[in-house]
Amino acid sequence: MVRDMVHVKLTDGCCRECGGELQVTDADDATMQVVCETCGDEYSVEPDAFGDGGVEYWPAIMVELEAAE
Repeated sequence: MVRDMVHVKLTDGCCRECGGELQVTDADDATMQVVCETCGDEYSVEPDAFGDGGVEYWPAIMVELEAAE
């Protein structure tokens, strides 16, 4: 199943390997899965990893995941 993704603003965060733009592809109560658009590196981060207190990216991906069900 292809999931919708939430793009992370470069001003909020970037790939730890290459500095590329990240997309949030999945989430649960404790983590968000991100993938780099440039190098393809994929890893988990905390819901508040991008300095937003967990109120921008985590709710957005949860809405996307809910809509996909």
